[in-house]
Amino acid sequence: MSYDGSMKRLAAWAALAAFPLLAACSGTIPARNGEPDENLSAILIGSRLIGPTGETRSGRLWINLEEDGGRGGVYALPLPPGQPLLYEVEPGLYRLAPTRNILGWRQDQLAVTIQGRIYHLPFPRELLRHEDIRIKPRKVVPIGVLVAKLEPVLPGQAPRIRVTLDEDVETRRQLVQRFIRAMMDPNASSDLRSTALAWTQALDQSLVDVLSEPERPKLYQPAP
Repeated sequence: MSYDGSMKRLAAWAALAAFPLLAACSGTIPARNGEPDENLSAILIGSRLIGPTGETRSGRLWINLEEDGGRGGVYALPLPPGQPLLYEVEPGLYRLAPTRNILGWRQDQLAVTIQGRIYHLPFPRELLRHEDIRIKPRKVVPIGVLVAKLEPVLPGQAPRIRVTLDEDVETRRQLVQRFIRAMMDPNASSDLRSTALAWTQALDQSLVDVLSEPERPKLYQPAP
């Protein structure tokens, strides 16, 4: 093998070895529906996508959950619409944050796909200004439901999309109850039923905690 060929092969191997490290900079996708241990907690979160003809399950939305401004844990959360999602995370103090690229740089724009079309918008200030989310050991914290909605526009105008977080008591109560029902469904997979048994106590306590909360006022109201 020639010297040039060897160098090209070494460069390719180095690039492949570095790829997982670079990919980790954008955030780790946490385990979904895993069984708890003494060092893990969980969040419950969901999403709704509302297109031109109404609500749809065709699309995707991602957001990050970051500890200590991104200097601690960085979780990348895929949010398929229309279902409660339980993700395991380390205990800590977290904030909602924009996604990051492969080099770890924050993205200014939030990308939402609805029915095969991609829409971009500045990362919502409502989410940037959201209060810190404290996640205690072995607890399940219902965050709320992210809602991406296409807004009506006049003919000839570019489509506009708005993303908000529904986090009122009723929404978070329903999030917990829907997840419990999904896990108890006789048609649920054995893995999901196993998750139900493992998280039962934490989910029950989460429901009690939500129902005992006063309604939290929004710190930031989006412009009309």
